[in-house]
Amino acid sequence: MMIELMNRLRIAAIGAAFLFAGCSFAADAPPIDPIVKALGGEGTPAAKSAAEFEATYAKVLPSLLTKPESDDIALQKICFHASRPGAEIERAALSKVLASTLTANASVPVKVHLLRHIQRIGREETISAVAAALNDKDALVRDAACRALSSNPTASAADALRTAIESADDATWKGALIIALAHRRNSADAAVFAKAAASTDDAVRMPALIALAHVGDASAAPVLAAARDIGSDAAKAAANDAYLLLADRLITLDQRPAAVKIYREYLFSPQRYRYAAIIGIGIAGSDEDGAKLLNVLADIDPQARGAALQALGHRHDPALANEIVGRLAKADASAKPWLLRALAGQNDKRAKKAILEAASDADETLRILALTMLARLGDASAVPALLKSAAAKGEEQVAARNTLEMLAGKAVDDALIERIAAGPVPQRTEAIRAVGARRTPAAVAPLFTAASDADFAIRGEAFKSLALVADFDALPRALALLVEAKEDVDRDQAAKAVVAIARKNDNADARIAPLLAEFERAEGAVKATLLNAMGQLGGDKALAAIRDAVKSTDEKTHEAGVRALTAWPDTTPLDQLLMLAKEEKSNTLAILSLRAYVRLVGLPSKRPAPETVKLYQDALAAAKRNDEKKMVLGGLGELKDAKALEVVVPFLSDEALVSEACAAALKIAKESWLTNKDLAKTSLNKVLEVSKTETQKKAAKDLLTKMDAPVKKPA
Repeated sequence: MMIELMNRLRIAAIGAAFLFAGCSFAADAPPIDPIVKALGGEGTPAAKSAAEFEATYAKVLPSLLTKPESDDIALQKICFHASRPGAEIERAALSKVLASTLTANASVPVKVHLLRHIQRIGREETISAVAAALNDKDALVRDAACRALSSNPTASAADALRTAIESADDATWKGALIIALAHRRNSADAAVFAKAAASTDDAVRMPALIALAHVGDASAAPVLAAARDIGSDAAKAAANDAYLLLADRLITLDQRPAAVKIYREYLFSPQRYRYAAIIGIGIAGSDEDGAKLLNVLADIDPQARGAALQALGHRHDPALANEIVGRLAKADASAKPWLLRALAGQNDKRAKKAILEAASDADETLRILALTMLARLGDASAVPALLKSAAAKGEEQVAARNTLEMLAGKAVDDALIERIAAGPVPQRTEAIRAVGARRTPAAVAPLFTAASDADFAIRGEAFKSLALVADFDALPRALALLVEAKEDVDRDQAAKAVVAIARKNDNADARIAPLLAEFERAEGAVKATLLNAMGQLGGDKALAAIRDAVKSTDEKTHEAGVRALTAWPDTTPLDQLLMLAKEEKSNTLAILSLRAYVRLVGLPSKRPAPETVKLYQDALAAAKRNDEKKMVLGGLGELKDAKALEVVVPFLSDEALVSEACAAALKIAKESWLTNKDLAKTSLNKVLEVSKTETQKKAAKDLLTKMDAPVKKPA
């Protein structure tokens, strides 16, 4: 029976969803009454006068209430349409009909249903019926009636709630009525709530206290203050909360002195009240309260200090800023960070100078704070201090570098560019790094000059920043630096810049053309470096040049060509790399070729998995060392194909490769066991037998358990 009932409910829910979406199936659903459609806003209006609308609503309503728990779409549409702007006649007529149907003889679902719609559209015409429902014997009906009156904007609705509060005998129900009346936020109800707040029953007293805080004025303060010492702990806590809520409200009523009086009472109270009081004083306090808040900045409680900072941020007062500056000059290391933040919160022009001074303070914590604050308040004048700290180490360096990247403005760019050519080498280096991180176009020319500097660190950082800043038009100049480089390390750094700059052109032939032109004239180390760069850039013309180099009888040219081929970005040279892995005389170049082959096979592709497995098998056949076999096993582990598992299984018995083989087998089996369950089980049992790690064994056990579990059929 339960299953049958659930199925019926599921079918009803699906039907309701289709109906709500506007779908209809003539063969299954009964046709909708044209009058109901018209009342919902479709087609010709159903009536004209108030009396006609009342008669029409009364006619269709019984049919709309036959299944109130599950079918409300039509009545919802009618209520929405009747409550549209300019349709007061329809709204009032429908409300009257809904209220007249709310009789004692109606079922509970119907009453709740009617009250829910009355809550949305009811006004004066519904008060009598809804007020009567407050005395219904069913709690759901009473609650729905309470909500309806709470949402009804008329004075009569408020009167009905007040009357019900006065006559209510049940404390919980009386508390609910108080909450409903408080929802209306009518200051005239303060007396009702003050009276209820004197109750000895928490169910009445606690909501009344909060309600009084929401509608009261300064005259409510004594009531709430006295309530803090009476009753249960929960009631006392509610009174404290209400007292502070009242203070917040008094600010909106422009009764700030009364609000501050309350906040000051909590300045040294338990934490949950104290923090709110501190912030409240910041908003509403007098000038003398500013000094009190500054004193809190020295409090042992960091949350209190944080609240004081937030409070001070609400007060932009020259006198307060003067006091902060005076204290800052005499403060110790523990107080300075908080005072510095407070001064910054004042938006005082002296804050920048104070922060700059703090950036050179002997205390590291203060320096780091100041460096971070300069990102928001600093300007070009902060660049020297920032570069000095950026040349330091640890957290100070990180903070300074971050600020140099974030500090906005052309003046900052200009100041950094100026420091590229002059000053201590560590700071020049940081200036170069910063213009690269900031992507400063105006720095390109100074960076090219720095790339020829006498200092190695300057040259290296300049090449890194050129890679970030220079556009494709700068490629010839970068190539010239590569050709002119005297040291291998400079040549390599120049090559990295060349590759990065060339990649800014999406046309493979265009980006490789300048390198090919230089390559024709190059010799020795320059030629080898250009080959390597072309290997990273790709393209048919680059590949042709590299393949010619690989065929060269000159040993150095051949080596440069092979190394360039191993840097290739796509799978085009797979066959040649495999051949080199098998036939290359140099063991080093053979290993590099095989590693490049494995790397390229592992690149994302649309190649079928069995083909990829075959490529990995070819790599295993060419591998002479376990290190390369481990790479291949790692690649196979990324495949979701049982064929890959077949290749891995034999290596589970290889002592030197057992860890990598187990890892690969676990990955593959997890993704492919549904296609070959027997092979997966055999592999996992072998992992349990040979693995040397508990993690792998646990993973194998878990997967075997999952494989043996019964397959759940779809519902």
